[in-house]
Amino acid sequence: MQQRWFAVAVAVALFGLGASAAEKAPDTYVKAMKDLGGFAAGIDKAIGADDFDAVATLAVQAREAFAVTETYWKEKNDGEAAGQALEGYKSAADLNVVAGFKNKEGVAYSAMEVKNSCGACHTKHRDQQPDGTSLIK
Repeated sequence: MQQRWFAVAVAVALFGLGASAAEKAPDTYVKAMKDLGGFAAGIDKAIGADDFDAVATLAVQAREAFAVTETYWKEKNDGEAAGQALEGYKSAADLNVVAGFKNKEGVAYSAMEVKNSCGACHTKHRDQQPDGTSLIK
């Protein structure tokens, strides 16, 4: 009987640890992720249309979202994730500059760098839920 209770206690403890390993993001972070999602959804269309003003607007949107993201990870003392957010911030700033040159190849390259920053962090720090939402690992 005691062994059964011990097994149940261990299972509950392990489940509890697993459940607490992923957490709901604060609203500011969620908004930043939605803004980056808007960037990802609109950047290829803007580049395809040679709409460099839209590219610049999206770049600024992404840069601001990465600033929020970097602050979040710094507060969690995760230097690696904060560094990834900083790289995204720098890539978005570069994209904004390149958009001013109206160079389609340069804009496409810089946009890819921004999207790569997103992907690298999502792979390591996002826990996709069955309902389509995400938790932070």
